[in-house]
Amino acid sequence: MTRRKILSAAAFVAAGALTMTSCASGAGGDELITVDMAMSAVSILSAAPIEVAIDQGYFEENGCQIGERLESEGGASTLRLLLDGGLDMGEVGTGAVIDGYVSGAPILAVGSAAQRPYDNNWAVLKGSDITSPEDMVGKIWGITNPGGASEDLSFLIPNSLGMDPDSIERVPTNGLGGGLALLEGGDIDLALITPLVFERNKEKLEVAFETIDYIPAFQKTLYVTTEEFAESNPDGVRCVLAAINDAVAFIKDDPGAAAEIYAEAAEGDFPVEERTAELELAVDRGALDGGVGFNAEGLANNALARQLRDGTDEVVPWEEFLDPQFLPEGVSTDIPKSEG
Repeated sequence: MTRRKILSAAAFVAAGALTMTSCASGAGGDELITVDMAMSAVSILSAAPIEVAIDQGYFEENGCQIGERLESEGGASTLRLLLDGGLDMGEVGTGAVIDGYVSGAPILAVGSAAQRPYDNNWAVLKGSDITSPEDMVGKIWGITNPGGASEDLSFLIPNSLGMDPDSIERVPTNGLGGGLALLEGGDIDLALITPLVFERNKEKLEVAFETIDYIPAFQKTLYVTTEEFAESNPDGVRCVLAAINDAVAFIKDDPGAAAEIYAEAAEGDFPVEERTAELELAVDRGALDGGVGFNAEGLANNALARQLRDGTDEVVPWEEFLDPQFLPEGVSTDIPKSEG
């Protein structure tokens, strides 16, 4: 199986390797477009489709190959890798994409990844009297990082119940691990938890509520490219999206086999059984149903979260930077109207 090639962002940029598109000889002598990517290192739904597409030869079938692949902790850091590292495409948090475009970054969002908050659960210590979002009035809600998905959801969930989002205090936890530490230390009342992390800590934690029960659609990440790459290599963009879409179909059909592929590529960092459970949950909860297509409802929730969080009526100019022309057939090309 083809192994992923991961470089540290610092080493890559410091070396001055501003990689551009190159070509290699594929089967039958056809040239493959090489696409260098930035992606999040923290989500299996970011990594697994790439590994499956490599393992199953979907990139080559569609006319491209993945070259350098840089990982970050997500959000704005992934967008910086894409732009500062001279990469071609990346999977970037939707909030960071909006912020980047509004700030003048020359980017286009060309597809999407996880469209449902299937694994964003909220944990409390055992014995807590918090069992629903309504119980959080006057309490401290832990968010992983400002401007990230967890902060957006901490506004959307109360708003969906008619609550005043400002009746809750929010404290950054610097990741899931930091959230658990602050929760155990009594510094916050609620922390983000994924099912896998909860299983490892269930002797001391309880799930107070799950995001998907209140917010069924939320566009966590988008596939992004630069305006320059989209213009000079449109077939490269189409190839990457088509290959990932094929991989998503593979995962939906056989999450166990996909988990084995991912676990092997990750060189044993995570047991296959745990990864299988994660992918099965994603499939069961419809997180992969839309493939790489856009989810208009999820994107509208992203825009609403931005308004609630920032206390403004600012409209997201979706039509200016969401470009569905590169999407494969059979997936949704619908995007929200900027008017709301």
